[in-house]
Amino acid sequence: MPKKGWLFFCALLISIQCFAISKSFPKTDSVITAQVEIKIAENKILAPANLQIQTHNAIVTVTGTLDNPEELAIVVRIVLAVAGVNGIDVSRVLVLRGQFNFDDLITSQIQGLYVREGIIDPQNFDSSNIHILTKDGRVYLSGSVKDNKTAADAEKFAKMVPGVTGLTSSLKVDR
Repeated sequence: MPKKGWLFFCALLISIQCFAISKSFPKTDSVITAQVEIKIAENKILAPANLQIQTHNAIVTVTGTLDNPEELAIVVRIVLAVAGVNGIDVSRVLVLRGQFNFDDLITSQIQGLYVREGIIDPQNFDSSNIHILTKDGRVYLSGSVKDNKTAADAEKFAKMVPGVTGLTSSLKVDR
């Protein structure tokens, strides 16, 4: 085999192995950090923000300053939508205007999980048929979903978020 052909074959083989490994093994902290940084940089609202991202044991810590609570909600949704993330710490983020309360954090975490699990389409996030309201730690789900499995998954993932004290679901299945 000519030298160039051999090099191409080796590169192709390594690429295939890397793809197989990435599908079968959990993501490393550095890969999670890189993916989160890319997603934040791609976001038109967050791109100018000065945020630092660190990951340890699949828990992402965000540090920096944001203008308002809506930006923090976007950060939480983006981070939790990345596969392999097991949690997020935003306690080191300073929000300059407005307040971000615990109920907002719960709602944003649920939204991020819904994106990651395919329950909400990230391209049509704001026009989702699932509505989430959190009041004093209790989550209220309403709207419509495509099938019973999606409704069950939506309820299951909402209950997984730390701080959720209860769940009331009035999700309807589209017929």
